[in-house]
Amino acid sequence: MILTAVTKFCIQDRCLYYVDPITSRLRLVVPEEYQKQQFHERHGGVFGTHSSAVKIYDALRHDYYWSNMRSDCEKWCKECPVCAFTREPLPR
Repeated sequence: MILTAVTKFCIQDRCLYYVDPITSRLRLVVPEEYQKQQFHERHGGVFGTHSSAVKIYDALRHDYYWSNMRSDCEKWCKECPVCAFTREPLPR
């Protein structure tokens, strides 16, 4: 188990990367204290579009990796006040 986990990561230029098992693409591992910042840059930053959690997750996972990224994106999108204001009301 530990050996399998180690083979999914590598260090290059003093940075830790996750090696995507399907594409072999290197994705930068984002430390916990910067994860929400990366989300906000893609979601509501200068070029952010307040897209859905799925779209934000797809954009982030192209270049970055952290555990539970998908659930974090879902949670943070639900907490976004701009998205809450513009979200369609639930059907009755």
